[in-house]
Amino acid sequence: MTERYYKVYLLGYGGEHVIGTLTKEQYDFWKDLEEEDIINHAFWDPWDESDENPVFDDTDPRFLGNWYDLDDLMHENGVSAENALITIEEVDSSDYDAKILETLIENVSWEEFVEKYNIRRNHGLYRIYLSRVRCGKGLFRRVCY
Repeated sequence: MTERYYKVYLLGYGGEHVIGTLTKEQYDFWKDLEEEDIINHAFWDPWDESDENPVFDDTDPRFLGNWYDLDDLMHENGVSAENALITIEEVDSSDYDAKILETLIENVSWEEFVEKYNIRRNHGLYRIYLSRVRCGKGLFRRVCY
C-alpha cells in the first residue's frame, strides 16, 4: 500500500488558552485583588511601573508575567468551529514544502464539512482521527501534514 500525505488547514478567528500553576504566595496575593489589577499586570505590560500594576519587579515572588507564559500545564490555540474554514490538500511527501498534488477541499466552512462528511461530536468536541500526523502551529491557523 502506497503512503499518501495530506495537508489540513484550519483558518479563521479563534482563541489562545493557557492553564498554569501559581505558587501559594502568588495565589494569596492575587486572589483578593480586582480583576482589573490582574488584567493590567498579565494582559498588558507586567514590567510597567504604574499605579495600575501592583507588581512590576520580576524578582518579586508574586510576579506573574505575561498571561501566555503561564502555561506549564497547557497551551493551545486554534480556530473556533463557528467561523472556521477547512482546506485539505494531497501532497507528495511529509516535507513542509511538499508539492501539492491535488486540492481536495478548499475554504469550505466547518459546518458544511461536518455535514457533508458526517463528522460526529463527542462530548461537545469534534474528533477527527488522522494517522501519522504532525502539526505545526501558527496564529489561529493549524497546518497538519
